[in-house]
Amino acid sequence: MNRSTWRVAVLHLYTGLTAGFFLVVLGTTGALLAFEEEIDRGLNPHLAFVQPHGEHLRLEQLTPKAVAAYPGYRASALILPERADLSLIVSLVEGDTRNYLAVFIDPYTGKVLGDSAHANQFMSVVHRIHTRLALGGFGSALTFLGALGLIVLAASGMRLWLQGQRVTAHSNIGVFAALFVLPFAITALRPIPLGMVWTDPWTKPGFRVPPQPGVRKLSPDELVDTATRALPGAQPVSLGLMGREADFPLDVYMRWPEDHSSDGRSIVYVNPYTGGIQAVTNSREMNPAARYAWVWNWQIHTGRIFSRPSQLAAGIASASLPVVALSGVLLWWKRKRRSTFVPRRKTIQDERD
Repeated sequence: MNRSTWRVAVLHLYTGLTAGFFLVVLGTTGALLAFEEEIDRGLNPHLAFVQPHGEHLRLEQLTPKAVAAYPGYRASALILPERADLSLIVSLVEGDTRNYLAVFIDPYTGKVLGDSAHANQFMSVVHRIHTRLALGGFGSALTFLGALGLIVLAASGMRLWLQGQRVTAHSNIGVFAALFVLPFAITALRPIPLGMVWTDPWTKPGFRVPPQPGVRKLSPDELVDTATRALPGAQPVSLGLMGREADFPLDVYMRWPEDHSSDGRSIVYVNPYTGGIQAVTNSREMNPAARYAWVWNWQIHTGRIFSRPSQLAAGIASASLPVVALSGVLLWWKRKRRSTFVPRRKTIQDERD
């Protein structure tokens, strides 16, 4: 082993020993998050699934049913069912606070199925651990460092493997994981901040809508119809019923067929009083850098860039990270024991015995 390769091996070793714990945590939670929606629905089937029959009730009929079931709350947003067998989600907010509650409704009957406060929150906990180690801002900094460590490990491990250094099951699995996990680690760092390559529409003149007390606002169904006409061919995913600020238009999130995100990456901003279009964020018309930052970065990181095949690959690659991390520590421990074991020289007394 030449000096350059030795340095890479030392870097790989000590980075692995330092970041091993984070790789186990991030790999395990990442494998689960690759199928976040599927697992969450499986844990809460009584909230997520409905029996399709007939046509959906209108949104303006369904929304008041959620509000009536939770006095003191008001509707802030709707998440539309993407399939016929899924429920409608009404996001409620308590008074003027920031206490939000997701209410699940059967869109065919209007029956309230339950709420997020009484749902299985396992995947929410997994998400907090993966993004912040459940430690808030400090945890976010640690996961950032863990992503940097993963990049170093993947790059150094691939170099050692290509040079034929100690080809083992650990290195073979590690190279397989690196091919998929390296893009996950890079996208976790968000190398292109959206604010550097895209101007938010609400910073432009004429975007805001002054409140008009006493004037009727558009119904949820009218908002969806307006957004669908603005982006024909895109599927409405969710709509806000309260502007981000008092003079903000309402937003309808839309998803093109090639968009595999869960929340949609195109947005139609609608004047709630006139139905006029204040602005449109169309992911298809973004410049390449902005499209990467807003659309592709998230899809690559979650493994949804190529829908199910890449999602499955992301789950397998993430699950292999704990295996690689633990096997690496085990290899180091075995070599350390062999290097520190020095056979005792036999003495005359040993020969007599």
